[in-house]
Parts: sequence; structure tokens; C-alpha cells
Amino acid sequence: MISEVWQGRIVSDSAVSACISAVRRAVGDDGQTQAIIRTVARRGFTFCAPVEVDQPRTSNPLSALSPRIQFIQNHEQKNRAYSVAGSGPPILFTTFGGTSIEADWASPFFRPLFDAICAKNKLLRFDQIGSGHSDHEMGSVSVATIANDMLRAADAAGFDRFAVFSQSGSAMSAVHLAAHHPDRVKAMVLNGGYAEGRDLRPDASGTQEMFSVISEAWDKPDSSFLLAYSLLYFPEGQLDLAKDIVEIMNASCPAENMLRIRAALNTESVVDLLPRVACPTLVIHARNDSIHPLEQARKLAAGIPNSELLVLDTSNHVPMPNSPGWDAFFENNSRVFEHLNGPSRQCCIVFCCSIVDGGYSCPNQRQSRPSCMPQQRTPRAQIGRVRMQHVAVGQLLTAAIAKDDTISLPAWCW
Repeated sequence: MISEVWQGRIVSDSAVSACISAVRRAVGDDGQTQAIIRTVARRGFTFCAPVEVDQPRTSNPLSALSPRIQFIQNHEQKNRAYSVAGSGPPILFTTFGGTSIEADWASPFFRPLFDAICAKNKLLRFDQIGSGHSDHEMGSVSVATIANDMLRAADAAGFDRFAVFSQSGSAMSAVHLAAHHPDRVKAMVLNGGYAEGRDLRPDASGTQEMFSVISEAWDKPDSSFLLAYSLLYFPEGQLDLAKDIVEIMNASCPAENMLRIRAALNTESVVDLLPRVACPTLVIHARNDSIHPLEQARKLAAGIPNSELLVLDTSNHVPMPNSPGWDAFFENNSRVFEHLNGPSRQCCIVFCCSIVDGGYSCPNQRQSRPSCMPQQRTPRAQIGRVRMQHVAVGQLLTAAIAKDDTISLPAWCW
């Protein structure tokens, strides 16, 4: 073990014990139960859980497809990559810092969710600070700068008023955006998010261990440390999908950038901004999330007016396909889209009065002129103009419904 994990370097017994304890916690084991990792006296440790061999995964046909990637510059003149797919009401999607819009698009971890969104909506994604196709020279890093990048990406994509679907650490920036730009964000779904960085929580344990894993293993894709890192977030698997997302992050974001992003977000809080969020918000969280506990989701839901909390019975940080919590997440998919798009609406506009041959008639009344109309007869020359005005009202209302907007109608509409 010393040879494989530490490449023969001298390490203390306490360091080995600390690492074994962290791995046991990641897989739901402990030193007393030893159901998965057993201590062998005077020899070391052995993996004792039952093992099943899955069928080899067939090649993913989606991997050949590449999204259309475009670029914008943020306020510091740093390039940010973004991509738009699908059609329908606009949704801005953000996830863990350090991924790639190109690799995510072909990933079996992300793609089922993207397909579900694109079936109903226009989807905007972008590479965050220091990762993917965005500039790796980072500039400033904060919740506010990420929120500013989100807004610039929305502007570049032509999104005027849009919904936000945000996961994990990017949820704080989504809250910042919604609080400062209520005219732009019409709805939010916060999945696996939190209101306070790790350093601000009563129990801030594990931060240094996480930083040590990234420092030691980020440049070694085959390291068992990276496997342990993925299991911290997704202890219930699937293992191949958990490895897939960590491999994407490893290839898309240098270690120094990942450490800097984490250090910045660990010290920030959006608790004071929560009451300023005006849009409908659905907070989704895993009941047994050990990275960002359920208490953080409760703070989000309690602080945002008129928000809702959906708890999934899983230990995985966010739902992943074919794993615990995924079916419940997709069973509630209509609920998710109802928050993002608003409830289904139908509009029927009936003009009860029409102008016929210079006089008035009302389909619902036998009288030749309803009491709401003026006494004099309308000259024939005005009939065509009034009909055109009625058509214009219909066009205005149709456009307002499509944009989820409100309009003021002129007096002649009534």
C-alpha cells in the first residue's frame, strides 16, 4: 500500500490511519464495523466487501457529438466558453466548478439530464473560472464574479428573462444572481447547493483532508486518492459514473485552480441574500449528503421566500443516472420543470362585440348594441381600423405569454 499510494515515501502510522478512516467514511464503513475495509493485525488492511462484475460498458455514441462552443469576455477581459442547445423557454445550467461544457456533453453522468432539459427548453451552459475552454488564468474568484459571468453568458445567448438550474457550489452564485437581478431570473432549481461555505459552518472538519487529496492526486489520474475523492461525493455509486465526473474535472481544471476555487467558496455565504430572492425556487438535496449536509438545504429553503424543499433518499451528493435518488428525481421531473417553466397555461381571448356593416352586434345578446358601446354608429371607414386593432391586441398578448411578461393594453382594447 505504501508503494502504490505514496510511491515509497516515508509516511507516519497516524497519516495512514487518517487516510483509512477517510476512505471508510466515504464508503459508509467505520473502524468498529469494518464491513468493507478490514484491519489485518500486523499485516495491513484488506477489502472485504462482496464484488460483482458488471458487463463492459459499450462505447457511448454521444461521445462523437460535440456542442457548438462560443466565447465571451468577462469584466476582467478573461475568455469564457459557452454553449447553447435545444429550443424553448431559456434555462441557464451551472454545476460543479472545474468541469468542461464539451466533456460534460458526452458524459453519461450529465447527458441524460441535458437531454431532458433540451426536450423542452433552450439550454445554456458555460465553463466557469479556470476550467474547460475558458481561460485558465483566473483573475478574481468569488461568488459575485461567477454570478457576473453567468449574467454575461445569458446576455451573449440572448436570454432576457430565464430560469436557472444550479448544482453544488454554483448554487451560491445562482442565489447572488437572482437576488441582484430579480428582473432577469424568473425561477430557480438548486440541486445539492448550500448557503454557507465549509469554513463558516459549525462543523468545518474535512476541509484540509480534501485539499490534501487534491494537492497529492490531481495530477495522477490513476491514483487511488482520486477514487477516494469520487466516493466522498458519490458513496452509493455508480462507481463508473463517479469516476467519470472526477476524471472530467481532473482533465478540465488544473490542481492550483481547483484549490483556489474551493478556498474562495469555502469562506463565502449568501445567507443575507436569501430574503431578496423573489423567484419561485425548488431546493433539492440528498438526505445523507456527507459533503454538504441537509441542514444547508434547509437554510436555503427557509431563507428564500415561498421556496420548496425536495429531499431525496440517497447519500450521493446529486442524483446520478441509475443510482439511488435518480428515479425519485425523475419522477418529480414534472415538478422540476414546473418550477423552471411555470405551470402550463392556456389563454382564450374572446371579443364579444363585433362591427358589422357599420353597426354593432353581440354574439351573446340579441340587442343590436351592447351597453358598453357608444350610442353613435361607427362609420364604415373606421371598421377596418378597429378590426386591425383587435388583431394587434391578440399579437401583443401572444408575445407576452411567450415571454412570461406583462403588458398594458390601451383603452381602446376594452
